[in-house]
Amino acid sequence: MPPQLPRPMTRTQRTRLSAFMQRTHQPGRRTSSELGRGPVGLPFTPERHGLTWEQCKLATWLLERANQQRPLTGTRQQVQFRRALRIAGIVSSVKAGRVGNSAWGRSMLATRGGLAMARHAPHILTANREQMRQQQAWDAHVAQQTPLDEQIEAWQQEQWRPRNFLAY
Repeated sequence: MPPQLPRPMTRTQRTRLSAFMQRTHQPGRRTSSELGRGPVGLPFTPERHGLTWEQCKLATWLLERANQQRPLTGTRQQVQFRRALRIAGIVSSVKAGRVGNSAWGRSMLATRGGLAMARHAPHILTANREQMRQQQAWDAHVAQQTPLDEQIEAWQQEQWRPRNFLAY
């Protein structure tokens, strides 16, 4: 059975609907038209989100791209909540100037990974530090006792020696 198309509203239905909307309209609440919708198709406006028109266009483009790449799924309430979070994140990043800022992206790259060892395996880092300290002390001791020619020869042979990954 093909899906039924919605029928247009009759004049009576339209009058009842508009009367209902006028009755339920809360005067203290601003409507979207009062907030200044701006051009059609822009969900972001300077009045509502505190952005410039260029930032609004950029935020709209980011929202459309996010919706195409990662559509929101779930119940109606979940989708509504996730959409609000997505819009808040986009507005925050556009206001802070993080969109298109490669320096900020590089600074955030692997920030969690950089602290993973310190948070979860400090004993390994302590052992590595101790081993490196001992190696440096030994190298200094050997350097003081051997002449320069022997040091150069030892250094050239050391270049071909496989290194222990813990030495770094």
